[in-house]
Amino acid sequence: MTIHEAEELARRYLAPIFSPIKIVILPQYTIEKGYGWLFDYESKDYLEGKTKHPLLHGLLLVEKSGKIVPFPTYLSPKEAIRRYEAGLPLVHPHKSQAG
Repeated sequence: MTIHEAEELARRYLAPIFSPIKIVILPQYTIEKGYGWLFDYESKDYLEGKTKHPLLHGLLLVEKSGKIVPFPTYLSPKEAIRRYEAGLPLVHPHKSQAG
C-alpha cells in the first residue's frame, strides 16, 4: 500500500462519520511509521475560516495492511502512538458501577 492509497482509505473512512461536514486530510502533519501512516484532519469550513470552531479529533492510523485504527481524542497523539506501539489498549474498558 502507498501513502496515497492509505490517504484515500482515510478519506473514505472519515467522510460518513462527519457527514455533512467536509473533512480535509492535513498532509503536513502526516506521520509515517514502519507499520502505516497517521493522518491528522480538520473540517474544510474551519480551514477556510467559515467557522471558528475546530473539530475535536485524534489521529487516524491506516496500517499498511489496510486496517484503520482511530486514535481516541482523550490521549495526546504522542501517548496514543506510544500505547499503540507498545501493544497497549487505546481505550480503557469501562469500570463496573455495580458495588
